[in-house]
Amino acid sequence: MDNESIPALALVLEDEDRKEAQTLAPGSPMPGVHPGFGWFRNANEETGSPIFCEYVINDRLEIIAPYYQLNMDTNSPEFLLTRGQWCTVHSCTLRACKDPYPHSALTRKQRYLFKADQPFSCLVDWALDQEEDNTLKVEVAQYRAMTKRASCIANHIAALHEDLANIT
Repeated sequence: MDNESIPALALVLEDEDRKEAQTLAPGSPMPGVHPGFGWFRNANEETGSPIFCEYVINDRLEIIAPYYQLNMDTNSPEFLLTRGQWCTVHSCTLRACKDPYPHSALTRKQRYLFKADQPFSCLVDWALDQEEDNTLKVEVAQYRAMTKRASCIANHIAALHEDLANIT
């Protein structure tokens, strides 16, 4: 049985030896059980190795987290890790890393394409979801947040400059 297709609140585990279904009470931690919608397995399908070698505490041992999720609903995107259904969720802030192969800055059209609050922003977000590249999603979210912040700061500086001009 594929645990990914089971809703988080109606979890049913199947005993592989007996093929008997057992319903578990919500709220009790179940390490190794898929946490539900929005969570991804932390394993490369081809090699079986972890995608992210991030550790979480398992009793007194540190283990590589079997599930991860990217939370883009905050001002700074977060990387969430868990051992399984109803287990403790560990989080850390995502930051874009320095590009080892620097390239030219975005063109004017590219800047406009990734700008937040445009009529076509939903389409850009949909295309990013189709790419299934979480790093790219984080970079676009950070770009949008930083351009918004830079715009607010520029407007504030302009207002202060105008006030200074009115005083003198």
